[in-house]
Amino acid sequence: GAQFEEDITPFPYIRVTDFYDFTVDPSSIKYISTDLHEVIKRYVISVSDVYISIAGTIGLTGTIPEKLDGANLTENAARITQINGVNNRFLAYFLGSNLAQTQISTLIGTTTQPKLALERIEQIRVLIPHYEEQLRIIEVLNGVIASIDKLQKEQKKLVSLKQGLMQ
Repeated sequence: GAQFEEDITPFPYIRVTDFYDFTVDPSSIKYISTDLHEVIKRYVISVSDVYISIAGTIGLTGTIPEKLDGANLTENAARITQINGVNNRFLAYFLGSNLAQTQISTLIGTTTQPKLALERIEQIRVLIPHYEEQLRIIEVLNGVIASIDKLQKEQKKLVSLKQGLMQ
């Protein structure tokens, strides 16, 4: 793994554990030194790309938030760059769908360290509706994810309230 710095540097490093809800949770982002960034600078990702985890928990997918544009990406994930006519958020959602996840499961090597090889990612068949339809799908799924997030926060509050009352 990478050597992380104690202090914040200009080089955020995104790990698979930072992937959350089709994006990146910035709360525990690590940072690397200028020297290490120089060595791994081809592993950077932009807001127009889509990430997919290829080792560890395989098949986690999403887009990069604005404030992490140009961050270094773990070698345990691959970066998928712009595909003509495909919205990157739509692609992330599609890759997270059962249809794509089933394909990903069959593409993972059956070695002791399962890994999704880069050339296998290219074999995933993506169903691409018209751009307007992609935007409608994104809008619906963004709403669903926001609702789930809200419910999870409410649940956490209720659990801690219950624990407080039980004491």
